Amino acid sequence: MNETDTSLLVSVVIVNYNCKAWVARCLESLREQTIYDRIEVIFTDNISRDGSDLQAQELMKDWPHGVFVQTGANLGFGGGANRGAAVACGKFLFFLNPDVWLERDCLERLVAAAKENGYGVAGPTVLNYNDDSFQSKGVSGFDIFGLAINPRAADHSHRLFSPCSFFFIRRDLFKKIGGWDDHFFMYGEEMDLAWRI
Repeated sequence: MNETDTSLLVSVVIVNYNCKAWVARCLESLREQTIYDRIEVIFTDNISRDGSDLQAQELMKDWPHGVFVQTGANLGFGGGANRGAAVACGKFLFFLNPDVWLERDCLERLVAAAKENGYGVAGPTVLNYNDDSFQSKGVSGFDIFGLAINPRAADHSHRLFSPCSFFFIRRDLFKKIGGWDDHFFMYGEEMDLAWRI
């Protein structure tokens, strides 16, 4: 892949650290995307010791747009995500944890929503089938006390906050704001990115 490849809509950046139990399901859901031929999957590994790095390489070995990045150290989420984004070619970036799987039309719908509304950033609905926590619903922002505000169905907030969630962002915008802050090893980096956006 190179910067001139305009056929790729989305570069999915997965940051992995010892997530062998979930990698296969996550990658399978990406392989089944309705726009699979227009996505790039960048699997960024922070020196896992459970074999999940080898597992991902094996599962993606025949993928036309599958990229494996070994960071060589545990850089945390922000550092690992920045390494993956640095080699991305898609118009949009979608940062995803390896313990998540997507509905078949998830990426297609994110692209459509961003294009139709002229958004630089979009957030998917996140479902957690095991509980009823605010992470399961996503949040549209925070109240004056810093507590998460649950969104209404089909809420189109002009100020996006996706804590405990996943960012879908135009690659040029991500570069313009300087990417993830590497000082956030894990937790809080998504709120920082949202404020800067």
